[in-house]
Order: sequence, then C-alpha cells, then structure tokens
Amino acid sequence: MKSKYFKFLMITFIAFIVLLISLTLISKNKTNKDCVKIYNPENKLVKLIKDKRQVEYFSTLYGEKIGNNVMNNTNIPKSSKIIYKIKIEQNDSNKQGEFNLYNNGYSSSEIKQGNKKIIWKMSKNELKKTMNTIN
Repeated sequence: MKSKYFKFLMITFIAFIVLLISLTLISKNKTNKDCVKIYNPENKLVKLIKDKRQVEYFSTLYGEKIGNNVMNNTNIPKSSKIIYKIKIEQNDSNKQGEFNLYNNGYSSSEIKQGNKKIIWKMSKNELKKTMNTIN
C-alpha cells in the first residue's frame, strides 16, 4: 500500500515539475511585439521603439489627435515637408495606426474608412517630446 501511495506522489510531483518548466518556457518565448516604427521620407526604417512607455505615448498621442480632429478642416501649409512616417503596432489589441510628421509640427493620417485625411498640429511640448523620443 505504501509503495502505491509513494508512486502516486512521485508521479504527481514529476508532473507538477514538468508543468512548471513548460509554463516558464512558454512565458519566456512570449515576447511583447508592440512597437513604433519610425521611417524617413524615403520609407527607410530609421528607428524601432519597443519601450512600453514610449509605445504607449505614441499610441495615446495618435488616438487623442485622431479623435479630437476628425471634424477639423485644417490644411497643411504647402511648404511643409514630411520628416518622419510613424507606424504604431500593438499586437495584443490589434491596434495599428500611421501618421506623417512634418517639419513644422503638423501631422496627418489617412483613415481607411471613408478615405479621410485627418490633420492636426502638435503643441510645442508634444513636438519636443516626440522628437526627443525619435532622436
């Protein structure tokens, strides 16, 4: 009777250890794929941002600006030149967004639904923080 009980305990213990090791390996292989990709005007990747706080900054900035400027009829000055194309990818939530950043602080994003172009101008603080994060 004792040997059957001992075998049961040993098998249970080994199964528990194997389960813990498996869960540890799975969690180590699961990586955070959220990122912000910064491209130059020629579509060459110049920076990849994976820092969670910086990704959240760009995501929040983009989301707020899009939401606040949907009905805005702002135009980008003709002398404006794109300095960066910013692509936000958040895999856990399937949120993605893209916007162009111009040399004078203007930004624009093409909304796929309705083919609408949303334009906004960043505040001095937003522009400074964005440029510091990129550079």
